[in-house]
Amino acid sequence: MNTTKVTDLSRTGEWVTERTGKYQATGLQEVDSALASRISAMFTNAVSFGDRASESRFASFLKRKPEDRVFSGKFDDVTQILKGIAQEKAGQKSKFDDAHLNGLALPVVNVSRTFDLSYENVDEGKSYWEYNAWRDDAGMPLADLLTQYVTLNYDVMLIAAEKETLALMCNTLAAALFSLTEHTLIHSGYLFNSQIPMQSAVTTPKSVAFSDMTPLSNGRIFAASLMLTVNAQVASAWDLNARKSITRTDLALRS
Repeated sequence: MNTTKVTDLSRTGEWVTERTGKYQATGLQEVDSALASRISAMFTNAVSFGDRASESRFASFLKRKPEDRVFSGKFDDVTQILKGIAQEKAGQKSKFDDAHLNGLALPVVNVSRTFDLSYENVDEGKSYWEYNAWRDDAGMPLADLLTQYVTLNYDVMLIAAEKETLALMCNTLAAALFSLTEHTLIHSGYLFNSQIPMQSAVTTPKSVAFSDMTPLSNGRIFAASLMLTVNAQVASAWDLNARKSITRTDLALRS
């Protein structure tokens, strides 16, 4: 009588995943802050000598803490900044609820982003997927990661109480941009309660062009704005259902 003995040699398993349709995308605030920090850093190594009023004002601006030189999206235009300064000097509570406003004084730089967004999918910024990018402690896939690139437009506004102070600010920033060798902005994104490293890049301008933004209603405030472009990295996490598929390898022996 013939008998067959089956031996279970091995079992291998792999995760089979399916997207649930739920997903979460990163925002842009971290990119805004990274650009503001980079612009502020451009003034860090600048120096100013001389005892003229404009030079003294510019020197005091350079001596400030980096976060007190450049603000990110705190105001939309010169008028809002002036209103905030007026309220602070009058001892009124700022309606903008901005902790930095108490120390705000001219000169100052404000960085604001428009919502002219262009999502690219070219060689310089091609979208790509990282499948099963998130896993739990048991190795079960939780989410796929999609990375994209978007072109952002920023208005960098410089404001001063004297024309010559504003000129010094414009010339200093223009010199820094023309000599810029490191264009990368390092920042973070937040997905699925996790912090992920991301990076964007300041686009090298073919020319540095400032536009006069001096308010007509105020003869003692002078302002100029510069448009900058950033190629920003954004990401989204796509929720997964996962199950384990087991493959058995058997050996059958007949006797």
